[in-house]
Amino acid sequence: MGIGRRSIAGIFTCQSPLKPSLRLIHARMHAQALTLAVLSSAAAYHYYEQRTARGEPNNNQGMKKLD
Repeated sequence: MGIGRRSIAGIFTCQSPLKPSLRLIHARMHAQALTLAVLSSAAAYHYYEQRTARGEPNNNQGMKKLD
């Protein structure tokens, strides 16, 4: 919990021209973007693991080379 408290405290002690409410909104947007990135990465990894477990070829393995 110490990291979260320091982050919240940093939002209100930072010297910037933005209002504290606007800084809090920006912090929430950054947290949501990070959450979305982590969930998307986990979904892509899960899809990759399921696909390789079934033995389906990768895009590169199943294509013929065109000359």
